[in-house]
Amino acid sequence: MSNFDIAGKLIVVTGGAGQLGQQWVPALETAGARCVVIDLVDGGDVTSPGYMRHALAAETVPDAVICAAAIDAKPGTPGCGRPEDVPLEDFERTIRVNLVGVQNTIQTWAKAMMLRGSGGFILVSSIFGMVAPDHRRYTIGDSDNPQSFWKPAAYSASKAGLLGLARYWGTYLAPYGVRCNAVTFGSMNRDDYSSSFRTAFERDVPMGRFAQPGEFNGVLQWLISDASSYVTGANIVVDGGFTAW
Repeated sequence: MSNFDIAGKLIVVTGGAGQLGQQWVPALETAGARCVVIDLVDGGDVTSPGYMRHALAAETVPDAVICAAAIDAKPGTPGCGRPEDVPLEDFERTIRVNLVGVQNTIQTWAKAMMLRGSGGFILVSSIFGMVAPDHRRYTIGDSDNPQSFWKPAAYSASKAGLLGLARYWGTYLAPYGVRCNAVTFGSMNRDDYSSSFRTAFERDVPMGRFAQPGEFNGVLQWLISDASSYVTGANIVVDGGFTAW
């Protein structure tokens, strides 16, 4: 049996019904893992200690937890207006889901993993947790209203915070045989991107393109498997070279 094998492992995926989760869950199950999805569309609330304690009681201790639940505001939704005008409650809401929700998720399963002596957490970050978004890419509208979308400050702040959590929990849990790492992903290709945004973004990626479906799957399987047994507190960047420039 290869040390890349994940057959029989129990994987919890928060935000598993999202764009990326819908790719990851089938891929992990095809590799032989059993996945449990916790997502808001099914009533799952990663910010609720009570809900997460119930999730723990309903399942045996997972072998890995992928923390992907997040708010990523799109044009026309709360929190994506001019940064100086965004209501504080919109900022706080994103921080609560994207950062506090991950802390809550880790606390839910950390003790049981520590007692067992194995397991791991994978925190899903973003390139905008490492570098600032270039808002010139998002220029849309007409000459009287040239821009109506700004990548929210809360998204960058929360994704940067996950890198700190990965280092903190990675080092704290290491003596107990439990690992915690972050993965920083670039942008996945989407049909609803405007041609101007697509051109501007791809120009800033050394590989000259967006990620294609499936290109984020391999690093997750590697981090779940024993092949990465000496990796903890790390940030694995999969972005086509975007943050290398």
